[in-house]
Amino acid sequence: MSPRTRGIRVISDTVIRFLLGQSGNEDILEEFLNSVLEYLGLSYRIKKVYIVNPFNLPRFEGDKETVLDVLAEDESKRMYNVEIQTRADNYFKNRSLYYWSRVFSSQLKVHQDFSKLRPVICINILDDVIFKGKGDKDYCTSHSIRNNRGLHSLTTGHLTLVFIELPKLAKFIDESKLSMLDRWAYFFRDGHKEDFNMGTSILNTSALQKAHREFKYFKEDDIWANLYYTREESEMLRKNDIENAREEGIEKGIEKGIEKGIEKGIDEGIQTGRKATAIDLKHMGMGVDFIMKATKLTRQEVEDIISDPNL
Repeated sequence: MSPRTRGIRVISDTVIRFLLGQSGNEDILEEFLNSVLEYLGLSYRIKKVYIVNPFNLPRFEGDKETVLDVLAEDESKRMYNVEIQTRADNYFKNRSLYYWSRVFSSQLKVHQDFSKLRPVICINILDDVIFKGKGDKDYCTSHSIRNNRGLHSLTTGHLTLVFIELPKLAKFIDESKLSMLDRWAYFFRDGHKEDFNMGTSILNTSALQKAHREFKYFKEDDIWANLYYTREESEMLRKNDIENAREEGIEKGIEKGIEKGIEKGIDEGIQTGRKATAIDLKHMGMGVDFIMKATKLTRQEVEDIISDPNL
């Protein structure tokens, strides 16, 4: 394996869209989605899945800013949006909710009633951690709308946000105790490693084995490998631009702060000088009106100085 292909990881929007979003890979997507449903304890399973936005090379080459990574529908018209993010900022949870709302609202056409709306599940695969509290140890969590006074009272089953935080996966595993989602999560995180398929039983289904073969094909194909690095470099430059803009903003803020600080210091110095003059005039027996004219202090300020026995 060349150093260039060794750098290609499964956990990237390009690779996972290639694995889960291609026509012909519905079996891979179906098993992954069912593994999520099983992990969350939901009672139903997908029997047939349809990829709404199929992933292909011509579309990808011209598609610089895709809104949704993978969008699918099952036989009951439930919608599934799978998003991949290597680095999640503080607003990623809002972004996930926004994507959910887009998919949910797009179901209705003009004059259709709300009974046509079907549940939407947004599944976010993250190579980052966004839930950082002491009790937030599970790598996969599900979020929905519930009654605040009763945790088990579900307001609607139409909204589900799922977050899979790969860094929370255990480093040492007992393969005999892995759930199906565990196996997919380890594949997403570690599938690029050369020894991943050596002596491991993680890839114990035909869909996982196919996904691993497809990933190896992706790495060995020059066109896909080049597109992967083009995408990665473009993302790196975008993040660089954001960071540079942030630093430039901080520098300008500091400069403005210094200028304002100097102005404030001068104003405070002038005010201090005026008060010192007012105190001297007070000791000379001058009246309020005279001191006000001489120092440009307000009547209240002068009266406070005159009435203060310590000045």
